[in-house]
Amino acid sequence: MAEVVQYHLEQLVTILTAAKKVKIFTREEVRCIVNKLRSYEYSIQKSKKSKDDYIKYVNYLISVIELIRARKKKSLHSLKLKEIEVRLASHIKKLFRNVVYKNQEDVDLWFKYIGFLKWMSTNEDIGKVYMRMLQVHSDKGFVWVLAAKYQWKEKRSSDMSRNILQQGLRHLPESIELWNAYFRMELNYADFIRSRRKVLTRDLDSGQFKDTTKVELPKDEDDVVLTGQVAVIVAEKAMENFPDKPFIGKRFVDTLNKFEPGLRTIVKKEIVRLMKEHHPNSIETLMIKAGCCMDETEENPQSLSERLAAANQIYRDAINVSPSSEKWEAFIGFNLQQVPSNIGTVLTDLEEKILKLMQECWDSGLMSHSLFIHWVHLARKTDDFDKLEKILKAGSDKWPENSDIWFLRLSILSENVDIKKETEKLFFKAFKQVKEPDLVGDKKSHEHKFLPQSQSEAKTVDDIWKLFTDWISETYPINRVVRILEQLYLDILQSNRDLKLQRRMSGYVKPQLLRKVSQLQPDGLSSARSYFDKYKILHPIVPEFFQTMLDIELAATPVDYQRTKSVFEQYVQHFGSSNHKIWIDYCSFEIKYGQSRNLGTIHIKATRTLQNADTFIAEYSLLQNSLTVGY
Repeated sequence: MAEVVQYHLEQLVTILTAAKKVKIFTREEVRCIVNKLRSYEYSIQKSKKSKDDYIKYVNYLISVIELIRARKKKSLHSLKLKEIEVRLASHIKKLFRNVVYKNQEDVDLWFKYIGFLKWMSTNEDIGKVYMRMLQVHSDKGFVWVLAAKYQWKEKRSSDMSRNILQQGLRHLPESIELWNAYFRMELNYADFIRSRRKVLTRDLDSGQFKDTTKVELPKDEDDVVLTGQVAVIVAEKAMENFPDKPFIGKRFVDTLNKFEPGLRTIVKKEIVRLMKEHHPNSIETLMIKAGCCMDETEENPQSLSERLAAANQIYRDAINVSPSSEKWEAFIGFNLQQVPSNIGTVLTDLEEKILKLMQECWDSGLMSHSLFIHWVHLARKTDDFDKLEKILKAGSDKWPENSDIWFLRLSILSENVDIKKETEKLFFKAFKQVKEPDLVGDKKSHEHKFLPQSQSEAKTVDDIWKLFTDWISETYPINRVVRILEQLYLDILQSNRDLKLQRRMSGYVKPQLLRKVSQLQPDGLSSARSYFDKYKILHPIVPEFFQTMLDIELAATPVDYQRTKSVFEQYVQHFGSSNHKIWIDYCSFEIKYGQSRNLGTIHIKATRTLQNADTFIAEYSLLQNSLTVGY
């Protein structure tokens, strides 16, 4: 081992000596760097070395290169410094090759190697690394995509990029990501050729180019590259390969929308034709046809309102033929996407039309709950509370178990102080009816696919509980808040047999009860202790209840040692077998408020009770060390 380390160090020392001669490093800095390099060399030569040893070594050498580059600005020996950088980079590449080939299954390691090569601008090596990586990770579509992207963007080699994607599709013919990347690559190539053609055929009669001969190229409207027909062939093959996945056509159109209209319009017509052939009755075909109406081209010079009307007519005709929930979502979602994001709080003409569409969808009985939520958000801008409450009531009646709709309804009603009694009853009703999202059967896989992103995150029954406690805390005196919470909690335990839900509710409501009771004046602490004694044995028993009581006891002035110790004992009795943190907190409490000699007893109890005491023992040792330092 020592001979190998010495050999590598001799090579590196010559590099550092050269850096010292051009006054980049001092003698002391060179000595310090050599010592560091020696320790890193030994770490990668030992029998049980890990990839982290190599990465630490590489990161240190990279920091040395960065330091050389920072100091190079003040040096007159730029050529010599470049040679030093290259020699250090060569050593780093050797380290990378060793660790990568020993850990070829680690994709991140490969990309760290490629990232270093890009940083050093050694493009001739990156392509070789990608090829080697593809031999090992040929089952990962994104690797093929990134390799092809590098060949196109960095090397400007359309042939190599195309060959890589074709090889990738031979290995992974079911990869939609690869098909989309191949389609995008052919579009990029067509766009590149079209742009170059414009430059070569531009008018050179201006004064700057008066002596330059204008290049006249023949106009070939049937050129398969210029018109994007190669990309169309790729799309056709993909649709043949995925006969039951019409969304791939929509993905191609989304990619196509990023290109200039001249190319986009030609290819989009062909995509529509292909979708009609392969998926004539799919929602995606309908969306693509409507989207084509919104493109402003020489062939479609209509105003925006006229184009929108034409697109809406396509949706309307499809719904008249065979109405469905998905078609209504696509129809209304398309119109919602046309609404600007910064229009303020006043309804626009388009939003008023959307509200009428939503009412029509509701009347048809085909509205999904996700579309309903968009309807409520839009209806709030009308400032018609009675109409809004009517909509919300209809929604909660149709989806009584849906937490999103109940939360939306209750959050709106809680803003109206004139209907406190009605709002309180609705909260009680919601708690009895709402189920967890995974238990609600009306959430279909297609929902949210055709609609803009919702304005709010998905809610759970926990969010409704938090909304309720915040609302009653602002609405009623603290004594009544405690009575309401207590009665409601007991009602839920008796009426709901779902143990998982009971445990979650206990984890939220029982600590809330303690917090609210502790706010009572002047006997908040004694009331909290009474409630703790009352509910500590009421199942389900949850750790949050004990932790909240501990927080209340430790916040008291002065701290009641015996009472707090009793809470800790009950806490570890119920949850001490799986949570080492409780025992550490117990030890810290004894150090601060009790007697340090009790730590031994607690340590013995903890090691006997915990299923895995290793973490506790490690943290307990640190706690003892800090105690020793304190003395």
